[in-house]
Amino acid sequence: MPRNPPVKADARLEIRLDAALLDAIQKRAKALGHASTGEYVRAVVKRDLGRRTETDTADLDVEKVLAANQNQILGSLKKLHVGQRATMAFLFAHAKAVFKYLPELPPADAQPSDHRAEQRYRFVEKEAAKARFDLLDLFEAEMERREEERRSKPARV
Repeated sequence: MPRNPPVKADARLEIRLDAALLDAIQKRAKALGHASTGEYVRAVVKRDLGRRTETDTADLDVEKVLAANQNQILGSLKKLHVGQRATMAFLFAHAKAVFKYLPELPPADAQPSDHRAEQRYRFVEKEAAKARFDLLDLFEAEMERREEERRSKPARV
């Protein structure tokens, strides 16, 4: 029957230090209130191992760049939306001013042109109903949802 050696509960690590470094470690351990130098070294190693690696920070950097780009796009879309609304308001005001001072057609000539104008108006009205002007609102809502989701996630340490 083979004999199994007893299993050690803790692994052991031995390192060589010069006297000045060992003295500095002992003083630091005592200053921080650790019971022993070994406890201090274990705490330092655990803290170091718990830090993010370079790939984690690279992922965070990429995430920050993407978020900044999304914010920039959102700002540009908002400006575009405001610009489009201002342009349409100007166009409508101009059209009202021009049509207000145009002479009316005689009743005999007005019939066919009224019919054509009404057809054009109905066509434009149908096409405008198909258009989706709420795209900016949808995009903004999605960005806010993602921001809330990112804030609600616990921070990785």
